[in-house]
Amino acid sequence: GDISALAEQLFSLAEAGDLDQLWQTFGIGAMRMERTRELMLRSPERHSRFIDVLVSGLSHRKPRARFAYAHILDSFGDTRCVEPRKRLMDDPVPRVRWMAMHALTCHACNPDTCPDDPALIARIAHHARSDESLTVRRQATISLGLTRNPAVEPILRDILASVDDEAHR
Repeated sequence: GDISALAEQLFSLAEAGDLDQLWQTFGIGAMRMERTRELMLRSPERHSRFIDVLVSGLSHRKPRARFAYAHILDSFGDTRCVEPRKRLMDDPVPRVRWMAMHALTCHACNPDTCPDDPALIARIAHHARSDESLTVRRQATISLGLTRNPAVEPILRDILASVDDEAHR
């Protein structure tokens, strides 16, 4: 019942276009999120419209909301959310950039939204080497590891050999 009520609440907020309340409702545990997503997928048309609303949240005026929508789409997204999340990699706010990279590479959360894309890997590697934010550089390096792509090993070795920051290593 709890999962059904949560799924209905999320659908209703999306259908009402309440982007501010929608992202704030996602303060739920991973297990509840996974079960809610499974239930919501049983309503394909409604779920499709739901994803469209989540993707629109990536353009929210508040950085905290953009961060949250990138994170939500990490689990709830489908292939439609890949390109919009790639655009977030250039967001002016560091935490939004690193969450976009994480969400594009974290196979544990949702392998359907993690493209095996050499151009994407190159962009993330660029952030890992030269982003103005140390946190983004660290998180981009982690994101490269999350790709599970053996081709990133030499890139990671190169990055790790060239950084001075112990936490980055």
